[in-house]
Amino acid sequence: MSSQIPSSSFPVPPTFQQDGDPAQFLDWMQGQKDVLLNDPELAVIQKRPEWLETLSSLLHTMSLPSPAEIPWTAMHEPNRFAEMSLSLVHGAAQRVPSLFAGDEVLAQALFATVTTLCASLDQWIDADVPEEKDYLSPVELYMKATNCAASLIQAMGGEILPKAITKADETVKNVLNRCLALVDGLLSSEGAEFPMVIEVSTLPEVIKRLPSSKVVLQMCLKGSYLRLLLSPRRTRLR
Repeated sequence: MSSQIPSSSFPVPPTFQQDGDPAQFLDWMQGQKDVLLNDPELAVIQKRPEWLETLSSLLHTMSLPSPAEIPWTAMHEPNRFAEMSLSLVHGAAQRVPSLFAGDEVLAQALFATVTTLCASLDQWIDADVPEEKDYLSPVELYMKATNCAASLIQAMGGEILPKAITKADETVKNVLNRCLALVDGLLSSEGAEFPMVIEVSTLPEVIKRLPSSKVVLQMCLKGSYLRLLLSPRRTRLR
């Protein structure tokens, strides 16, 4: 019975960046994940506002420092937050219909956040990181992040509400154009000096929703990250 499925628990508890209890926030995130997996009534558009609030709360829980700043083994808590956040964003993007209708700025902010995380993780992949039980490796977290980025593009371009289709198409094109601009800049950066700063989004309304729209590259990004940026070109536009 749907009455036995936990509902979205509001208000959203404060994150650790807001001096909240990390364990409490992780428990809340796990409850949200259970809803995504088990609620037979999730595909009801009326539930979309609750999921927009949930996803908005995750903009500050998907960031990791570079290998130059801190050892991977010292990031257990941010690692777990990023893992759970990516699961929630990916699941909501796949299961909640017309998720971003009316809040295209949040869609772009989430994509920018996940892309920034991908850029950070790309720098971790060649680092000397020991395997740890119960925590994802940089490669595993990177793959999870790239899948999440792809699901966000699909959710933005898969609008089913007629009145929101035009705006959805415009949003997808804006994201693709920025991706292509980043790719062009990175491909032309041969011989550039590092560290280098790249800005994932330049839209003021998106930037003000983000903890940071910039990532500092300590080295040239590998082909895997370039493929991530290029992959939205395969997204079908109306």
